[in-house]
Amino acid sequence: MNLIIELTSLGKATAKRGISSIQNSANEANRLMLSARKDSWQSLQELMKVCFIPIHTAKGNARTLGFNRLATDLHAIEDRFALLQKSHTHLSLEDANKEIEHAISSMGQICQDLGAYFDIMKQLGWETSGDVNIPLEAFMKARVFNSWAEIRQAVDQNKDPSGQLESFLSPLFRPVKGLHRSFEICLQRAASATKKNRPTLTSNLDGLWLYTEIFEKIELILPHIAGNILDHGIESSEVRIQKNRSMEGQVRFEAHLCNDHLHLMFEDDGQGVSMAQLSQILLARGLKSQAELHAMTLDEVLNLLFSDGLSLKEQISEVSGRGVGMSALKSTMREIGGDALLSFIGSEDKEGRRPIRLTLSVPKGFVWV
Repeated sequence: MNLIIELTSLGKATAKRGISSIQNSANEANRLMLSARKDSWQSLQELMKVCFIPIHTAKGNARTLGFNRLATDLHAIEDRFALLQKSHTHLSLEDANKEIEHAISSMGQICQDLGAYFDIMKQLGWETSGDVNIPLEAFMKARVFNSWAEIRQAVDQNKDPSGQLESFLSPLFRPVKGLHRSFEICLQRAASATKKNRPTLTSNLDGLWLYTEIFEKIELILPHIAGNILDHGIESSEVRIQKNRSMEGQVRFEAHLCNDHLHLMFEDDGQGVSMAQLSQILLARGLKSQAELHAMTLDEVLNLLFSDGLSLKEQISEVSGRGVGMSALKSTMREIGGDALLSFIGSEDKEGRRPIRLTLSVPKGFVWV
């Protein structure tokens, strides 16, 4: 019954997309764990490194959708891997493989649990395929137009009283402003997980539509962005009061066309990033030398935060700290021909921290103005 409540509270479309995405990530992690070599510590370290991204992605999506048990089970596998990575100096290879087998068993159970969600969706009469289904009447009405722009104009000017033109467009394109609500939910979940007040979200996303498949890919990386904002950026209400700021943080989400890309930009009024702290971590990890850092611009150094396994958090939480989310985010954007970039947008405060902006760039070919 709990599964039915979880699914029906989300609605058909969101549940289908969410469960499919979680299943894809979980199956990928399961495949990697089953197929990888396990005959040396080096091979085990490589296995855990490549598995972190799909596991972390599945966990973030599960938490955002409210599937808390799935999120907890996936976090437990992350914890097991993290402990293993720290134990290679005193744990035998045989014992390490036993831990890996336990993780494989846990992931197998998670995949079975996801199958139960699909079974319930079938019982509810929800199709699980992602095929576009356009009514014939809508197609016949739309074919008399010469371009997408003409159809969109007819819809915007209320020349579609029957709603057939909009039903023609909806399976193919979705308004970018729909991401506002999705991101709002992600921020609420992240605020709850970090025990902070939910920040106020303002956006400027009107007048733009995204190809549905790309819209859904963006939607599925919003949990990573929300998690970083709440866990790394926006401070607790107590700290914010001490800084003479509002108890709730402020988050800004905007969309702008720039040359041949759509830029989705995220900013918050939190503590920003300390270049001194970041440089210290890069030097300690051996990722850059002092000379290399001096030769780089501030933004070039900042974008090293996309490096796999790099995090500014000293302690790992269910939300962030493993250095996986940002790497997964950038990989997703590059898969669609776009990118993810960080930039400083202000001057240093007295603690040496600067506010930052995250920009996701989407090729203009996926955008409908």
